[in-house]
Order: sequence, then C-alpha cells, then structure tokens
Amino acid sequence: VRGNRRNRRRLVAVVLAAALVFAIAIVGVTSGFGGPSLPEGDIAFVDGMDGGDITQEDFDRAFEQAAARQGLKQAPEPGSPQYDVIKEAAIGDLILSRWVEGEAQEAGIEVSDGAVQDELDRIREEQFGNDKEWSRFLRQQKYTEEDALARVRLQLLSTRIQEMILGDEPDVEDEEIEEYYESNITQFQTPETRDVRVITTRKREDAQAAYDLVSGDDSPKGWKKAAKRYSTDEATANTGGLRQAVVEGQNEASLDQAIFSSQLNEIVGPIEGDSNNFYVLKVTNITEANTQELDDQTREQIRQTLVAQRQQELGTRFQTNFTTKWTSRTVCADDYVNERCSNAEPPPDACTGDDDGEEPPPDAEGNQTDEIRCPAFVPSIRPVEPGTAGQIGAVGRPQGPITSREPVALP
Repeated sequence: VRGNRRNRRRLVAVVLAAALVFAIAIVGVTSGFGGPSLPEGDIAFVDGMDGGDITQEDFDRAFEQAAARQGLKQAPEPGSPQYDVIKEAAIGDLILSRWVEGEAQEAGIEVSDGAVQDELDRIREEQFGNDKEWSRFLRQQKYTEEDALARVRLQLLSTRIQEMILGDEPDVEDEEIEEYYESNITQFQTPETRDVRVITTRKREDAQAAYDLVSGDDSPKGWKKAAKRYSTDEATANTGGLRQAVVEGQNEASLDQAIFSSQLNEIVGPIEGDSNNFYVLKVTNITEANTQELDDQTREQIRQTLVAQRQQELGTRFQTNFTTKWTSRTVCADDYVNERCSNAEPPPDACTGDDDGEEPPPDAEGNQTDEIRCPAFVPSIRPVEPGTAGQIGAVGRPQGPITSREPVALP
C-alpha cells in the first residue's frame, strides 16, 4: 500500500510540475517586426500576453523545483555536470507555461479560482489523504501552496484549450472505413500457427536415436524422455521439445520448411539444419490462418483509428504553428537563451548547394552536379492507439499525439 501511495505521489509531483501543452490546432502565425525586446530586470519575456515577464526570482524558484523533480536534494552549483541540464529544464518550463497562459488569453479561456481550488482539493484528498503528507510533498518538491495552485490552473487551462480546438469528434463515413480495411488488410489477418515438438541435437546419430525412441513411444512421456536425453535446447528439454503457436519465418529455413510442410502428428527427421544442428519434430496442432471480418466491432476499431489519425494531424499542425508563433514572441537574456527564444542561434544549414555562391558537392564519381543535397529526413512516428492521449513531459516536451478529448494523464 505504501509503495502504491509513493507511486501515486510521484505521479502527482509530475502533474503539478508539468507545463502541459495539448496538441491542438491554431490558425495562423503572427510575429512583429524585429521581434520583442527584453524589459530591464527580466531574464526572459514573452510578448503579446499579460504576465509575460520572467524574472530572476522566477528562474531561481523554477531551478530548485526542476532539481527536486530530478530527485536532487539540493540544486546543483554552476559548473557541475547537472547544472546545465537543470537550467535548461527550468527556463524551458517557465517559457512554456507563459505560452500556455498566452494561448488561453488569446482564446478568451479562463478558469475560476474556485475550480482550481476544487481540483487541488481533490488531488490532496485522493493522493495524500491528510495535511501532514501533503505538506511533506510540498517541501520535497520545493512548492508553496501558490505554486501548486498555479500548476493545477495551468493543467485546467490546457484541458479547456484542447476541448475548444478539437471540438466534436470528426465524422467517419462508411466508405472511409471500408477503404481503410481493404488497404490495410494485413492488419486484420492472423497467420497460420503450429504447435510442434522439436528435439535439437548437435550430432546426426543423437537425432537418429531420438527419432527411434519417439517412434517407439510417441506419447508426451516418450518425447519428454527423448528431449531430456538428447536435446540441446534447454528451454524445451523438460517439456518434450514442445513449442506452441509457431509462425512461419521464426526458425532457420530448413527447420521452418519442415515444420510447415509436415502432416499433423507425423514424426519427421533427422533433418540437418543450416546451423549444423539436427532436428526431429512432430506437428501436434495446426491453427489455420484467418482474416477478421469487417463486422461492427472491426468497423468501430477502424473508426477510432481514423479519428485518432485526424486528431494527430491537428496536433502536428498545432505543434508547428504554436511553437513558431510563441517563439517569435519570446526573447531571452544571453545567459538564458534556449531553443524557445527568438534570439537563439539558428540551427546550422545541413543542406549544400541551396544558397547563393554555394556549389553542390560532386557525386560519387567526382563529377560536379547541380543537385541540392540535404540529409534524409526521418520522422519519428509512434503508433497511435485508439483512445489514448498525447503527453507532455515534465519540462513540456511533446511525447505523442492527441487522440482523445479526455484530460491527459502525465507520465
């Protein structure tokens, strides 16, 4: 019970620490001429919103909290190996929290103090149970009550933004479901599987002896006796060589061919394998391949997948537009610049031959070409599970697409 409670508290710590941005769609990207300027005394500033200042005091508190989230008893000193990591997390968290606030302001979204307090009270009651445990949690995470309320408020704002932008679940036509089914038919097919007893040996004579033994006693007891005496496969030596639900392609070619060409209950061997092994086998059960029908259950699964894909597309568009818009409005002091600041150094140009005066590199044979070359773009794609939701980590980095209108549980 104590372990479960500790796990729940760690989850709450991340929930309260996370600056959550949902993958939602916004329209257009705005930016001013020349970008924002940094007000005196701020370490960072987000223009186009109320409360966009980030002060040194804000950073110092965020730094302590970021260190606590990493399990550090005290914040690292400048020059230590962990200092830059914690610093990056702290400034990134502060900027991202301002972005969420700014997005809510532009959308006219507000949450009442009463709603924030009710949600915090629910968390305290469900996860901590008493004031003593709650106070201990706040001390460990370097939070005040006001910090906790601010985090809960940010969570509620994010949920409201998500609900507003995603709106109603998109309609999916029957024709789309049928097209998806036909185009992805392999997803609904289950290959043939076979249960098989296999005795593996290093020597042909051992395989022949095993074959003779099971030919005289083809019972499970006989196979167990032969496997214990002759098999070099320790994983199945005590089970009579039994392997269940074998799919074609799982074994070396010669063994695979023998398994899937054998008749049911036929003793086969000795077979010389491709890896200098010898095999004796018998197929004990065959489960035929089948294709899942396009029934009501399958249609619903496909519908959820298509809905998830469309919402993921909204998330992709949001990720680009949201980041571009708010980055253009964010300026940071030199010592606090990170990727979310408009005055950060642009990433190096990975392409060659695309700029004035820049010649493309020669081809493999040394001949000059006019071809512009860039490294191949390999997108990071995560499978979309119907009914799941996108997540943002403790410093607000996207972990996946939005595929649900339900509030997101943070990792």
